[in-house]
Formats: sequence, C-alpha cells, structure tokens
Amino acid sequence: MSENNTESKPSKILALIPLFIALGVIVGVFIGEKIAERGSYNSGAFSSEDSNPSKLVNIIEYIERNYVDSVNKTQLIDNALESILEDLDPHSSYSSPEETRASREQLQGSFQGIGIEFMILRDSLVVLDPILGGPSMRAGLKPGDRIIEVDGLGVTGDTLTNELVIGMLKGPGGTKVELKIARKSEPNPLSFQITRGRIPIESVVSDYMIDTKTGYVKVVRFAQSTAKDFNLALQRLENQGASQFVIDLRSNGGGFLSQAIAMSEEFLERNDLIVFTDGVHQSKEETFARRTGSYKDFPLAVLINESSASASEIVSGALQDHDRALIVGRRSFGKGLVQNELPLPDESSIRLTIARYYTPSGRCIQKPYGDDVAYNDDYENRYDSGELFSKDSIQYADTLKYYTAGNRVVYSGGGITPDLFEPLDTNYSIALLNRVSYSGLVRRFSFDKADLSRVRVKEKHPSANLFVESWSMTEAEWSSFVDEIRGEDIPFSELDLATSRNELELRLKGQIGKYIYGDEALYRAYNENDPMMKTALANINKPLSNLE
Repeated sequence: MSENNTESKPSKILALIPLFIALGVIVGVFIGEKIAERGSYNSGAFSSEDSNPSKLVNIIEYIERNYVDSVNKTQLIDNALESILEDLDPHSSYSSPEETRASREQLQGSFQGIGIEFMILRDSLVVLDPILGGPSMRAGLKPGDRIIEVDGLGVTGDTLTNELVIGMLKGPGGTKVELKIARKSEPNPLSFQITRGRIPIESVVSDYMIDTKTGYVKVVRFAQSTAKDFNLALQRLENQGASQFVIDLRSNGGGFLSQAIAMSEEFLERNDLIVFTDGVHQSKEETFARRTGSYKDFPLAVLINESSASASEIVSGALQDHDRALIVGRRSFGKGLVQNELPLPDESSIRLTIARYYTPSGRCIQKPYGDDVAYNDDYENRYDSGELFSKDSIQYADTLKYYTAGNRVVYSGGGITPDLFEPLDTNYSIALLNRVSYSGLVRRFSFDKADLSRVRVKEKHPSANLFVESWSMTEAEWSSFVDEIRGEDIPFSELDLATSRNELELRLKGQIGKYIYGDEALYRAYNENDPMMKTALANINKPLSNLE
C-alpha cells in the first residue's frame, strides 16, 4: 500500500484486464468451458495489440501433444497462473481448489467436522479440547481422550500426520463418523458415533477484566462474524464494569474489510472517514462510519506488532488518525493491497490486487515492493536494522508526513507506526526460545502436565484468574522440562537457560492454563507481565498530544 513503488508498475497495471482474459482462456482449455467475467472487469473483445491470449493456450496444447513424456495439464496450468500473478505484486495469487476452500473456511468462520482441537503426541492422536457447543462436546469427548480408531481404521503410529487426521475427521455436515477412544479413567476403549456439523472458527478468542475498570479483548482474525462477536465481548465487559478497553491485534493477519469497518465504528463519530481505496482501474472509494459508536467516549488502547496486517492496520490507522485510540507496540506489517477474488469453475481462484488502502489522513499502508525490494525478508531486515528494538531506527522521508485530526504527525511508507513504541524483549535467548518453540516441546510438556493434574489443579485453582494469580512451576517440574530440552538435542548454554527461564516458564504456564481452562488462562498468563500491556495501561488516559 505504499506510494513508493507505484511509478515502477503502471505498465503492469494497465495490462491487467487483457491478462485476466488470457488467464480465463488458459483455464478454459483445461475445463472445457469459457469463464464469465465477474466483478468490475470488462468482458469485451480485445485486439492482438492488447494481448495474445492464444499464445499461452497454444503453448499448453503444444506441450501436451508433443512432449517426450506424458504431462499433467492441470499442474502446467497451475504453474503458469502462479508464475504470472507472482510477478505483479506480493499479494496477487492463484489458489488451488484445496487452498481456496481452506482460506474460505478461515474467513467464513466455520467448517464442517466433529469439532475438536487435537495434537499428535508420541504417535497418538490426543483431544486437547472439544470445541464449545460442537458435535464432539455434545457426544461426550473430553480433554485428554486418545482417538485410537476412526471408522474402524487405526490412527496411531509414526505415519500419523495433521493432514491425515483432518482428512478423516472433517466432512459434509450430517455425515457420521465412528470413533474409538482410550480414556485414562476407563479400563476399556469407548465407542462414539458423532454426526459432523458446523464448527465455528473463533476470531475473538479472549475477553476478560484486567482490573476493575479495564476490559481486554483479543482478536486473532477478521472473519464473517468478528464484528458481532467483538461487540458482544465489549457488552460483556461493560456489564462487568469496564469503562475503558485494551484491544489486542498483535499478530492478527487481517481478513474481511467489512468487519474492520464495523469494529472501527464502535469508537468513532457518525460520518468519520474510516478508510479509502484507490487504484488505476478503480475510482477512489471512501468508507465512512454509518453511526456514532456505542463506545466513542471510552478510553482505548490498541496493541499491534510487526505481524499485525491488513484489516488490523485499517482499524489501528483509522483510530490513530482520528486521535481516538492510543496505539502501542511496533510498526505493523504494511499490507495494504486490495484483492478481488475470481472463483474459477474447478473451485480454484485468483486473487488479484485492484487498489490500495489508505488511512483517513491519506497514508498508504502498503510497504514498498518490487524487483529491488526483498519483500519476504522484511522481518529480518527490521531485526538487523534495529527497528524492532528502537523507534529511532525507522527512517521516514518528509514527503511521507501526514497529520491526524488533532494535528499530530504520523507517517506513511509502510504499516502503522505506534504512538508509543515497545521494543522486542532481548532479556532472553531468542535462539533458544525459537528452537524450543519449533520443536513443539512447550505444547507437549504442557499437555502432559495438564493431563496428569487437571482435576487437582482445578480443585486448588477454581478459575482461570486464580490459576494465573497463584500457580507456579516447582523446581522439580523445571528440571524435568530442562531434561526434555536436552532430550530434543537442542543446543544451549547455561546462560541461555538462565536468561530464558522466566519467559519459558511463562509460556508453559500459559499453555498448561489453556489445556485446563481455555484461552482465557493463556492470554491472562501472557499479559500478566507483558511490557506492551503495562505501557498501554500506564498511558491509556493520557492526552495523546502529551505522549513522549
């Protein structure tokens, strides 16, 4: 969404319409029917001066007829589509039918299945938690159950994979699946017949009171029901006494624009500009708040980081430009390209960038891209440049200066820069934490501890809040975890271990809490001593003009 590279792209953008028709013809060769144009694209005739669609078709047909070996035409077409689209910008893309279905499930906020969160643990399929209100919960599955058979087929062993499990458990709503379960409290396996149904994918995963007046809401994606679920969370917190909010959008990669707009409306005045889009073939389109928000006068802080993208940036940018919220964290990802999806008859799809997003002050959210930009190495570049540790390392040109409604200076050029910067914590060994995280050891160790002591822990700590306040690892448990690290052959020094202990114990506490109480315990634990949260709470009521 940055202005920086628009000058290098006009010829490609002007060619999008004929290119789109060419892509349609290629796919038409494979599926035997012509694709109807949709959306805002024209479907008229194009001369050979505009493009030569037949060239691509002829190449595919020539290869199929004459190549020395048999070829997979589907794969040839897929590869051609991918190659053409990836040369346009980082976010125009082709998705196979499987990838398209998975993406839509995430955005639609549901899928058809039995409704469990699972983990493969030592070659066994373990139920971490039945999804609230789903078929598995209604059937009586419990955390810690081991699924040993699905429809009579064994599901144990070193060939067990996540993809295999998902393929066996997901399916059309109304169909039945037979499970055989091993449960510690039962001497013999249990049999369950579960009817698959609609399983919600949550986007608002946690809301709770941080203190007597501050409500916290964690949003992990912008799906079809996000705004509704977000509003319900705000109402619950207000009923518990909340008079101010912290909205956590860290590592939220975005989703539906409509949901970002509806979420922003809750805190703005009627007719406040929220976002506008513009592109070579798309006229400027402005979106305004349709009503005055129910929480327009509540003090508000929004947390973002380098993985907050797209819809997250639209919300934080709009609230920042209207001086409506305190933005805390690190510069966001910088994904501000508008994609239009073209469904293809074989259930694959093309997502084509048609415009850029701009915040109310006029800032372009999209960071630079192009042949001379290592777009996919952005995180490493931010790390190496020191940006993740110091706001002063972010370099802005005066031409990228914009102003909020209250005349505060903000900058364009990629992402949303927070009002208060919170550096990445370097008080521990990042290398050790990354190795431990990638190994899956924290999840495995935490599940074992939760599974062995679930009843005892809940008796001592009846709620997630009490668990987070009073539970801590014993020395014996810590020593056991260190032995597990050694067993994974993860290299570390004693200094690495000493400096990382607090962070590792925090992650273990959060995961153990999650497996016993759910997501509330996870986020309560992670936020308990979080520097970004502390900064937000200390400054949420200060005038934005007085921030340093």
